[in-house]
Amino acid sequence: MAIRRISNKTINNRKKPKNRKRGQLTMPSTFRILRLRLIPLVLLGIGVTFLVAASIVLWWSRDLPDPQKISARQIAQSTKIYDRTGTNLLYEIGEIKRTNVSLNQVSQNIINATIAAEDDQFFKHHGIDFFGIIRGVIIKPLSG
Repeated sequence: MAIRRISNKTINNRKKPKNRKRGQLTMPSTFRILRLRLIPLVLLGIGVTFLVAASIVLWWSRDLPDPQKISARQIAQSTKIYDRTGTNLLYEIGEIKRTNVSLNQVSQNIINATIAAEDDQFFKHHGIDFFGIIRGVIIKPLSG
């Protein structure tokens, strides 16, 4: 293995950096200044985007009903006339033929049929299907 000697000429022939005048911009400082101006603009853009998105959500939700009034709502029912034993229905008066029942009076077959028709994966995600939400937000508007 040969050892190569470096002479003083090769060391002194290296290019020395030029002395720059004070205040003269160099490439890295130009990027630094650009970055310092760009960061506030990006943050401002994110803030404006957030405000526009919040405004759109508030605008769309202005017509939604008050959630506190859902349990207090009055549902129209028909008037029912029974015989003196109270078991046989004789007449039902009114345009709307409706009777309120509690959930434990509803047949399990009707509950299962409703879940199968609406969301067959209900018992896997327990009511919140994130893929379904994404599908509804992205794919449905694009497909018309």
